[in-house]
Order: sequence, then structure tokens, then C-alpha cells
Amino acid sequence: MDLEKLIIEYKQISNDIIVLLEKDDFEKLDLLFEKRQVVIDQMILEDNGKNEVKDLYVKYNLVKLDQVMKSKFETKKNEIKSNLIKIRRQKKATAGYNNLNSRAVYLSKEI
Repeated sequence: MDLEKLIIEYKQISNDIIVLLEKDDFEKLDLLFEKRQVVIDQMILEDNGKNEVKDLYVKYNLVKLDQVMKSKFETKKNEIKSNLIKIRRQKKATAGYNNLNSRAVYLSKEI
């Protein structure tokens, strides 16, 4: 396959990944990353010069695209991490209240 077609396919897959990240549709990401890796492997097999790959990478503005994708990943990762911390705090609070209520019932029965 032509290197330029591979770069275009790489760009399209990267755009699809960004769209899925914006929609919070994480189930389909694995499939897209596998496709993207196949394209990268094909580019490596083409054994073109680094300058040609670099020129096409710049021509199709993939540097900016990769930065946007990385930024979206970082944002989503931080959102998920903060949600997990919030859930953990809620579980601890609930467990504390449940423990307190069970002691109160036990104490009221003894008195």
C-alpha cells in the first residue's frame, strides 16, 4: 500500500478515536487502536525513509492531531480518576454510617 494512503488512514482512525473520546464511548476504542497499530506496522514494513514519513506526518498535520488525542486522553483519565476517588469516599462514608447504626442497635438492645 502507498505510504500516503497509510498516513491518511492513520489520520482518519485518529480522528475517530478523538470522536469516541468526546462521546465517552470507550468500548470501541480497543478496536480502533488495533486498526491504528496495524497501519503503523504496515508503515514500518513499507520501509520508506524517515524523511518521507516525517514529511507526510507534517503535511497532514498529524503532530497537532496526536497532541489533541493525548490531551483528550489525559482529560478523560483525570475525570475517571476523580470519579473513582469520589466513589471510594462515598463507600467509606456509607460503611462508617452502617457500622455506627449497627452499634447503636446493639447497644439499645443491651440497655
